[in-house]
Amino acid sequence: PRLLVDFDYTIVDIEKNYIQRVGREVSSDGKVKRILPVFTGEGCPFRCTFCINSSDDQKKIFYLKPAVEIIDQLKFLYEKYKLTHVWFQDDNLFAKKERVFELFGFMKDFPVLWAGQGRVEYFNDSYLTDDFFLEIARSCFWFGVGYENYSDRIRMLFNKKSVTTERLLHVFNLCRQTDIVIAIAFIV
Repeated sequence: PRLLVDFDYTIVDIEKNYIQRVGREVSSDGKVKRILPVFTGEGCPFRCTFCINSSDDQKKIFYLKPAVEIIDQLKFLYEKYKLTHVWFQDDNLFAKKERVFELFGFMKDFPVLWAGQGRVEYFNDSYLTDDFFLEIARSCFWFGVGYENYSDRIRMLFNKKSVTTERLLHVFNLCRQTDIVIAIAFIV
């Protein structure tokens, strides 16, 4: 598989072109957030019919950065740029259970809030329990999930048969319990 190409933070003026711009966009209290993206993976193991990641060429490049590399990058960014928020940039942050536990084991003591997205299939008693999500959600400020459509029948046509309205509502309500901004992707 192709290795993920990381963002080179030295090629732009991070303060002017990223923190001052994006840091204002995610602000709900009027204060600039010191937010930076961290690329943690590329592609997705699922085969939703509408998604670019479902093509055979894209399947060849599915790659997840190991948790230890993400943690090292977070430490570097925290020291160099004094970030207060991180945006985990990938299509499927929770795609590998062990990586999730290692990363968020570190994040629980790290003074940085996070944003990311994941699939509702992972929210179950054998993978990502409600208690675990509620624990890691304490330091989350935004979470994205793909609803695509509010019809189980249509989602089955999209090859998302494991995503049910019941599961979607469950994840939505978990996010509401923690006051996380939840971003719901729909196909129109």
